[in-house]
Amino acid sequence: MAKSAEALRTMGEVETMLDVRDHVIRYWEKKFPQINPVKIKGRRYFRPEDVYFISGIKHLIDHERRTLKSVSTLLANEGVGHVRELGAHALAEIRSGADAATESAQDHDGAPAETAVIEHTHMSRDDDGGGRVIEVCGVSLRLPQTLEGRLTPEGRQQLAALVERLDSLQMRMRGEIA
Repeated sequence: MAKSAEALRTMGEVETMLDVRDHVIRYWEKKFPQINPVKIKGRRYFRPEDVYFISGIKHLIDHERRTLKSVSTLLANEGVGHVRELGAHALAEIRSGADAATESAQDHDGAPAETAVIEHTHMSRDDDGGGRVIEVCGVSLRLPQTLEGRLTPEGRQQLAALVERLDSLQMRMRGEIA
């Protein structure tokens, strides 16, 4: 179940929502006293206005190519409300983009189509016969045979399940693409 728009957000939620690393958020928190999360038992909980403000800073830096100094100048000239408003609009765009991606990731039965997320998966044996090469969306991941000796039994099971899942996705993709 999704949180209400007025709910407090953890650092991890804000990091994921805005695609801003936690150490960057903490740095901005030092630079901009307008970011004032609620601290409970040492954990930061961000109010919606904090999230909008952080989103606004991200928008100004990433999309308008401003420096932190020019963001500070803008804050002095335009006020906190302006940056929060920019952040609210940017966050709405992020959410509408996520909704569109979710809709496009639905197959004809309405079930999630994992192939929309993993566009190209190719698995093969390494050229020298050792290990396995997994290519996901053009990125190759080499799993050496020696890795198996270092894994715990639980880790081996998890890796085997992952490889099996990737094999399954690859077969589904071939069936849907071909």
